[in-house]
Amino acid sequence: MISSYRKKKRKVFKLLQQSEEFASMPNDLKSILFGIMILGEQDLDFYEFTPEQVQEIGEIWRKTCISTLSSEEKEALISTIPLEERLKGLTLEERLQLKGLTLEERLKGLTLEERLKGLTLEERLQLKGLTLEERLKGLTLEERIKGLTLEELEECLKKRKQQKKGNC
Repeated sequence: MISSYRKKKRKVFKLLQQSEEFASMPNDLKSILFGIMILGEQDLDFYEFTPEQVQEIGEIWRKTCISTLSSEEKEALISTIPLEERLKGLTLEERLQLKGLTLEERLKGLTLEERLKGLTLEERLQLKGLTLEERLKGLTLEERIKGLTLEELEECLKKRKQQKKGNC
């Protein structure tokens, strides 16, 4: 009887942990649920504990579980978290130093201004899905023409003059 009750309880907690609602719960609530689960597993009457104690037990359990994972297990766990969520909270400088990700992946979830801040002209030109105007946004004239030869600049000016004459 007790064994089937434990199995049902484990099944309920497993379903809860896999639900989308669980992922969006505040960590404090998750800790309380873990605390209830741990106390229930030990056949302890969790009514003898304060909510704060149950939460503390759950938090200790969560941290202990995470700390006992191998590097491979941690990597597998982290890979299940969407990239945007993993990068959340990192500064632009921290994102740009990440290895193993494309420039687009490192900048995912940032506004256009945040994405372009601190990038060199070469890095801006590598970005996909942006117009040339968006890529050059915020650059000074010197930064925009850096690397162009005098002949290329003259050719560009000729084309601009011809375009202006055609619009009149």
